[in-house]
Amino acid sequence: MNCKLFSLIGLLSLIACQSNEYEKEDFNIKIELDTSNVVLDSITLKSAKTDTKITAKHKDNSTLFKLKDSVNDLYDFKLYTNQGVINKKIWLKGEAIVIKASLKPSTLTLDTVINSPLFYEVQDNSKTLKSLYLENDQNSKIDSFLLKKISEHLDSPISFVMADTYMYRNRENLTRLIRLRDLFNQQSSNFKNHPLQINQKLDETINQLENN
Repeated sequence: MNCKLFSLIGLLSLIACQSNEYEKEDFNIKIELDTSNVVLDSITLKSAKTDTKITAKHKDNSTLFKLKDSVNDLYDFKLYTNQGVINKKIWLKGEAIVIKASLKPSTLTLDTVINSPLFYEVQDNSKTLKSLYLENDQNSKIDSFLLKKISEHLDSPISFVMADTYMYRNRENLTRLIRLRDLFNQQSSNFKNHPLQINQKLDETINQLENN
C-alpha cells in the first residue's frame, strides 16, 4: 500500500514538474484581452530590430507569442479586428511577460503588464521629463536625469531614445557629447547594429565639433 502511494506521489510530482516546465517555455509574451466589444481574429508582433513579423491567433481571450530572441525591445503590435486594425507600440523587457488589456473598436487600453518593469519605467521617465520641462531653468537637471537613465538602461535599446533627446539638447556642447559617448562605450556590442542606435550620429557630431 505504502509503495503504491509513494509511486503515485512520485508520478504526480513528475507530471507537475513537466507541466511547470512547459508553462515556463510556452510563451515569451502573452496578451490577455477583454474583447467583449470587438471580434479579434489575430495579433501581429514586430520588434524594432527586425522586419520579421510574427502572427498569432487569438484564442480563449489570450494570444501567445513564442520568440526566438529574448524580449528586450520596442514592440509594434497590430490587432486585426472586425472593426479594422489597431496599432500599439510597447517597450518590453523580461521573461514570460503577461499583458492584460481591454479592446474597444478603435483603441487598446493596457491595464497591467507583468514581468516587464521596463514598461512602467518608460512611463515614469516620461512623466518626470515632462515635469522638468515645465519648470524654469532646469536644463542641468534634465541633462543629469537623462544621463542617469541612459546609464541605468545601457542593457536596453531604450537608452538610444533617451540619448537622442540628450544629443539634440547638447548638439553644440562637445564636452557633454563626449560624456555621452563614454557612456555608450560601456554598452554591449549586441546593440551596436540596432536600428535605433545613435553611435554613428554621435561620433559624426563630435568629429564636426572637434574640427570647427
